[in-house]
Amino acid sequence: MAGFPERWSRAKETLKYYLGGLFQLLHQKDIFLWAQAIAFKVLVTIVPMVILITGILGQILRGEAAFAAVSRFIRDFLPPTQSRQVIAFLEQFQNASGTLTFIGAVALFLSAMTLFSTLRAVLANVFREEWHDQRTILRGYLFDMRMVVQVGLFFFLSMGLTFALQALNASGIEFLEKIGLDYVWLRTGWRHVFQWTGLILPFLLSTAMFFQLIYFNPKPRPPRRSALLGALVTGVLWEVAKVGFAVYVAKVGRFGGVGIAAGTFGFIIAMVFWAYYSGLVLIVGALVTLLHETRYRVRPMRRETPGETPLMPAPEAEPTGGGEGAHR
Repeated sequence: MAGFPERWSRAKETLKYYLGGLFQLLHQKDIFLWAQAIAFKVLVTIVPMVILITGILGQILRGEAAFAAVSRFIRDFLPPTQSRQVIAFLEQFQNASGTLTFIGAVALFLSAMTLFSTLRAVLANVFREEWHDQRTILRGYLFDMRMVVQVGLFFFLSMGLTFALQALNASGIEFLEKIGLDYVWLRTGWRHVFQWTGLILPFLLSTAMFFQLIYFNPKPRPPRRSALLGALVTGVLWEVAKVGFAVYVAKVGRFGGVGIAAGTFGFIIAMVFWAYYSGLVLIVGALVTLLHETRYRVRPMRRETPGETPLMPAPEAEPTGGGEGAHR
């Protein structure tokens, strides 16, 4: 069993390998340009998503109970003249909700296809090594359709779980009050459970989503442990930024003195930065996967010399079975 000095030396060597490799690859590849391309496609995809959500809300308002509740709230909140105009607009919006839902769904699928085509092209450039191949145009578009379904399922599942956890948290507190268990320690424990669940579940879903992108895109696929490492790195960076973005939005909402226009402009800037950062962390995770794959797929590694980089495998080495599907 290795002692602490030996384990510490290996840890420093591993950290040096990944940090040095990332620094080298950031200079060799057009990382920031690719992140801009991903950010643009993400922002384009948001538009049909908003249309789809609007259509779904209109479908909900088609229910008599829902529309009556909204109308009653508007009549209580606005003067009679304005409330009639708003309710008339909602009736027109209600009638057009089916069309909006259809248009939003079709547009979202097409824009998601272009987004995944961009992701595929970017990851193909990240994994452009001597053992990687390229897909044909037809196989590439078929693969994009597959990833829209796979990754989209995890995305909407993550969103649905977030809303469900919030609803269960609120309803659980009310249920405890109704049955006479409104104790401070019990309410605190309930909130802590949902707080940790709200952190762990989104992280696991995000990691699974990024694992699919990193594992299935390269051809042949990287070893699973390499893709899992890259997905974990991406998931951690994603969740940290997501919490920071939520805190920023909350702070902007409290700063009423800056004005609505300034707050809206700041939110748009934050959204653009968020899309750019999302593309950047995905590429960083893919680079970590490439470094791990390069280190463990090809053995032995060539000893470092003044004229070589640590990423160059020995020419006489043959790939090892670094994971299921590594040679597909």
